[in-house]
Amino acid sequence: MSETSREGRPASETLEFYDEKLIGCEPGISLRDWLAGMAMQGGLMNPNITEARKANAKKELGVAWMTEEATRLAEKQMAEAAYSMADAMLVARKL
Repeated sequence: MSETSREGRPASETLEFYDEKLIGCEPGISLRDWLAGMAMQGGLMNPNITEARKANAKKELGVAWMTEEATRLAEKQMAEAAYSMADAMLVARKL
């Protein structure tokens, strides 16, 4: 599924000017990506969330300490949660 069909339009645009005249316009990041970034930022600022993700990754891998693999798994889970939140926000704004 393309980003455009999923969110409708980009969250921002990059405008290109030459001699004070608009000469081009490129789509920026998608609204979904922007919302996921904001959700990720909020999650990273909350130590309870980051510690819970780390504990879950360690438990899932069966290790007692944060290995590189556990760190990558925790990061992947946080990214997936951020996109899940972004998807929920996109659904909610259509209500």
